[in-house]
Amino acid sequence: MIFKNNSAQFIYIWPLFFLPLNFIHAAQHTDNSVTEFSLSLQNQTTYFDFPTQTYQVKSDHIGISGYTTFSKTFQGGLELGYIEMSQIDNTLSSAQLSSGRFFGLLLRFLPVDQAYVSITFNLNYRYNNTESISTNLISEFVWHESLFSSEVEIRPLETLSLILGAEYLNLSGEQRDLGNISQVTPFTSSKDLGYRFGINFKPYPTADIGVEWRTGHTEGGRIYFRKKY
Repeated sequence: MIFKNNSAQFIYIWPLFFLPLNFIHAAQHTDNSVTEFSLSLQNQTTYFDFPTQTYQVKSDHIGISGYTTFSKTFQGGLELGYIEMSQIDNTLSSAQLSSGRFFGLLLRFLPVDQAYVSITFNLNYRYNNTESISTNLISEFVWHESLFSSEVEIRPLETLSLILGAEYLNLSGEQRDLGNISQVTPFTSSKDLGYRFGINFKPYPTADIGVEWRTGHTEGGRIYFRKKY
């Protein structure tokens, strides 16, 4: 895995990672002893850095995830989903359009959950795999993502909240070509810092509909539907 030197950029996001934690012992806003399921749809643009070139990567994701509660402040979960990916600038036609799947492990720490604000820290791992087959060549993309993020949710209304997030991504992958060309080419993400802004609607006490915009290591939008039991 490759870590880039982003110390200058990190200055702008460190407040989100170290917001005042004197609220940690405050009363919790909700009973977190629940099971949570989500369905999400995402369209995004990223950039893969290969040894000699950077490719724009556009992809669509549909995924489901679930969390279970281990304590008032700690939750864990799993995710899985389907990917369709395009790299029109890739020099191999077999690599330009591919599809596949992802699955991951989700960890969530929620030290603050009050009536009008919550603070969340997430540590996620995701495995991604897509493949495309042409007449003489099979191209497969395999990449691993480790993501650390912090999130602040502000609730001006019971039915509406605003979400601000900052993320650090470590991505490592390979393009594996087999056929009339046999080669393995490593790649990583061209950016590793990201930011999120979202609006969350709560039509029912246990249901959410959210819209999210991303910039940085990932550019695009996401919509999700979440239900707690």
